Amino acid sequence: MRKSIFLILASVIFFALVFCQLERGESRSTLLPPDTLLNIINEASGDLALQNEIFLAGVCRNRPPAEYTSGYFETRFLLEKLKEYGLSQAEIVELPTRSKTTWDAEMAELWLVKPTLQKLADLKDIPAFLCPGSVSTDVTAP
Repeated sequence: MRKSIFLILASVIFFALVFCQLERGESRSTLLPPDTLLNIINEASGDLALQNEIFLAGVCRNRPPAEYTSGYFETRFLLEKLKEYGLSQAEIVELPTRSKTTWDAEMAELWLVKPTLQKLADLKDIPAFLCPGSVSTDVTAP
């Protein structure tokens, strides 16, 4: 019992001393001077990266037919950004697809037919309802 009280008391004192040092900030050492770190923080907030991500993936949309033959918008956007960031040798590498054909949904709806007729989802309203890679079907469940 005395041993556990001693260990608890020693732990409390140890952590109190460690946190006192951290509060004063005297034991902080970095590879770069504080002014350089502050300049990096002011320039590289991450907001531009977030905006690019929102621009690419923030909205699920129905693609125009040209994207299926000339390449997706996202691919061209990323290639332009890589070149803008100084990677001049960046290029698009075409890889084989898993299936022989890909499809472009022109219409997709999901209806509840019982107990009352009600539209649940429509591709025109919210394109994200259509799961990429899903197959066409026309079924009614009992």
